[in-house]
Amino acid sequence: MHAWIRADELRPEDLCVELVYGETKDDQAIPNHSVPMNYVKRENDGSYRYDILLKPDDSGSIAYNIRVIPSHPSLTEKYELGLIRWA
Repeated sequence: MHAWIRADELRPEDLCVELVYGETKDDQAIPNHSVPMNYVKRENDGSYRYDILLKPDDSGSIAYNIRVIPSHPSLTEKYELGLIRWA
């Protein structure tokens, strides 16, 4: 799975890009897992490419999304700034 992130002045180390996934039940997604995606390269258009290979342990219907949040050593936890972008 691939994600391309346009981050203006931010660098890849300023971002945490995660694949969030889980099962579906009654047409609702239940996000049970989040896995960090790996930065691969900067594309010619300036976007950053992130990849991950998803091999779920369970079979069945799986819903997934990409979450981008700030990353910095001074942050005490990843939601401290309240900034989240979903794709």
